[in-house]
Amino acid sequence: MITMSLERRFTQFLIASTVLAILATAFTAAVSVNWHVRHQQSSALADYMSERGLREDAFFNTVADSQNAAMQTFNEYVEGLTEAEIQTGLDTYFPLQENGARRGTDELFEGVFIPGYGRVYGIAALGSSTHEWTPARERTFYSAFLTIARHGVAMNDTHESLWFMSPLDDLIIFAPNRPDRLEYYRHEAPHDFSATSIGIGDVSEPDVNPEGRTRCTPLMSAAYDQTGETLVTGCQTPLRQFGGGQVGIFGTTMFVNEVFQAAFDSLPNMDSDIYFISAEGQLIAHHDIDETIDVRPALMREMEERIDPEELLETFQNTSSGSDVFFRNPEHFASEAIAFYHLEIPDWYLVISIPEQTLLYASLNQLVPIFIMSLTVGACVIIGMTIFVRRVALKPLGILTRSLHAPAGATGDMDHQIDELTERRDEIGQLASTLADFRNRTEAYTSKLEDTVAQRTEKLRRLSEAKSTFLATMSHELRTPMNGILGVSGALNRTDLTTEQSEMVELIQQSTQMLERQLSDVLDVSKVEAGKLELIRNPTNLASCVTELCDFHRHTARERGLDLNLNFDVSAHGYFLADEVRIRQVLNNLITNAIKFTSEGSVTIDVSGGEYLDVTRQVVSFKVTDTGVGMNAESLAQIFEPYAQPTKNVAETNRGTGLGLTISKSLVELMKGEIMARSHPGHGSVFAFEIPLVRCQTQNPSLTPVSEEAEALADHLSSTRVLLAEDHPVNQRVVQLILKPLGVDVEIVENGQDAVEAYKNGSYDVILMDMRMPVMDGLVATRQIREIESNENRGHTPILVLSANAMPEHCDQSMMAGADMHVGKPLTPERLIDAVREGLELKAEGSGASERSSSQRA
Repeated sequence: MITMSLERRFTQFLIASTVLAILATAFTAAVSVNWHVRHQQSSALADYMSERGLREDAFFNTVADSQNAAMQTFNEYVEGLTEAEIQTGLDTYFPLQENGARRGTDELFEGVFIPGYGRVYGIAALGSSTHEWTPARERTFYSAFLTIARHGVAMNDTHESLWFMSPLDDLIIFAPNRPDRLEYYRHEAPHDFSATSIGIGDVSEPDVNPEGRTRCTPLMSAAYDQTGETLVTGCQTPLRQFGGGQVGIFGTTMFVNEVFQAAFDSLPNMDSDIYFISAEGQLIAHHDIDETIDVRPALMREMEERIDPEELLETFQNTSSGSDVFFRNPEHFASEAIAFYHLEIPDWYLVISIPEQTLLYASLNQLVPIFIMSLTVGACVIIGMTIFVRRVALKPLGILTRSLHAPAGATGDMDHQIDELTERRDEIGQLASTLADFRNRTEAYTSKLEDTVAQRTEKLRRLSEAKSTFLATMSHELRTPMNGILGVSGALNRTDLTTEQSEMVELIQQSTQMLERQLSDVLDVSKVEAGKLELIRNPTNLASCVTELCDFHRHTARERGLDLNLNFDVSAHGYFLADEVRIRQVLNNLITNAIKFTSEGSVTIDVSGGEYLDVTRQVVSFKVTDTGVGMNAESLAQIFEPYAQPTKNVAETNRGTGLGLTISKSLVELMKGEIMARSHPGHGSVFAFEIPLVRCQTQNPSLTPVSEEAEALADHLSSTRVLLAEDHPVNQRVVQLILKPLGVDVEIVENGQDAVEAYKNGSYDVILMDMRMPVMDGLVATRQIREIESNENRGHTPILVLSANAMPEHCDQSMMAGADMHVGKPLTPERLIDAVREGLELKAEGSGASERSSSQRA
């Protein structure tokens, strides 16, 4: 019976010692410090904004004063210039063009000395052809030019430009430092260019600005940028006659990075934001883009989404004063602080914001000492609680845990400690009693489970052996008829045939070889699952390999109305040390699928060499692209899984087993490569893989055509005696059809016992031995023949095992039995002739044959 709950002890100690005191102290301190930091930051920001706002007001007052001074100078030139001076100046520096326009000469920008006025530079001018050149217009144009030349130089240190624009679309601008060198106005602008039509002077129109005061524009597209992507602003002052008519506008263009640079210097702290907002809620400038000359609309929209100037403007306009400080989210513990100042001349708002992180850090700096004190107290409480919990609970639980993990009969001294724990009147005592009972039951169950596992392991071993036997049997039984097809077609191909007949025989051979490859795929699945798949690397010409594979599929593609294209880059030419069979297998799977799931269009194969991993290793890329039905994302994610089908929108006749891509992925990974797929429904698919291959200079002799060589050896094979041990009539006939035309004498027996008897009673140059036969199999017969050779001191007779058992372990069994070669079925004439020839060479070598008995043919 439990007299006092362990949970109750822990709860009382925890509540009394730590939680309430620490939480209460931390909450009170956080609220107090946060209020103090807000008040402190608000006061400092208000003082800073007042000083900065006055400085910015002074800047815009300077702009207004400069433009007013220019207007006074303009009036002096208008009244003082003679007609002769005006006409001479216009003809010299602004010649009238055939289209009726006047455009400033290049020397006005590059620099020219004008008598009586000094050196003039950095100026471009354009008088539109849309209006007649009256004496009044000419006087206004030339007077404005002299004014710009005089005042532009004086303002060059403080302002980017000074320009004059008239209602008659005359434009004169001084901007010597502009990157585009005013090319647009000097050469590119059309002769009928209209500055008034694009809204440059809208803020100076009499109905908008009746007092004729200096005003600044919102961000707008620069006139010289025809894409409309460059945004600028500026301030301008209208020039009017006494009657109210507007003569023109003096203005100054402002680029964000130059004009507002001074405003962006010496911020309250490194994390502050400073920017300008117009009275219409448009962002004018921001210090994050002060390094950018061409401010693009997309960049400004991105800034506006982050700042939300319209929301801020509503708060500004609801404030009675022109300057104030407020918190954007006052209900939050850490809120962004914002200060603003209204600039009179441009009717803009200068805004400085301190992010919430800064206020949070300031609060934390003051909270740290308080938290350290609280944590110290808490640490003392935790130490006391740890000692208590360890004595009351953790140590007993450790004893119980060790006893539970100890092997049966190995608890030793812990038995006495466990007995003491079972006498406790709390949860630990109850747990100790329960675990003791559980341990006894577990030991009995474990013993029973081990017996069951041993039985099932033995069952799985027998199943694995049965599976291996089944695969070997299927390989043998399927390769036997294929051997007949391939051998007979090969023999037929050596007879006199028409070109069309030869092509048909070639297709039969290629199809049979592909069928053999499909059989190998089934075996490969088993090898992949067992981790026994091995690569056989030989010097390989990738160009020949891929070209032959494409030629094989070209007929199928043509029947489906598809174009089959091969792009083999020169970077992948040459020989590589590679497993050609496996590369063909992967590429064949990809091409077959591409043709299968494409009803119109094309299938394209791209092969190219990539980067070198070292001196000889190069990454080679293979890509198969089709214009077929494509796949959705769900199918694409499962495409390399076993039995996965790429799409449900194809006929059942087009479906395969779903193993091809799984095997391909395993083979690519075995070759240390990667395979990938991209696809969209209705837009085709792309399958690609990359593998690292070693370049080599040696050509693989096995890749050299041997048919002509075999024919040349026909005379040497004449009168050769061959003993064939083969129980299958088709295979017997295949060997006869291949060897008899060459003059080879073929004697046939149907089992291993007959082969041994024939060897005892006769003499043969070569023995061809099937592996699986009735009465006595080929391996036993081979061993007995070798025993006879040894006992009777006969010369060495080459034994070539011809078998549909083509797995590596079968080759090893043949060599161990005493065979000289293992030739896998199906047979081709070239392969069989080559094998017989090498067997004769082995016989000629005599005693050296044993050293070469490890050679294999597959």
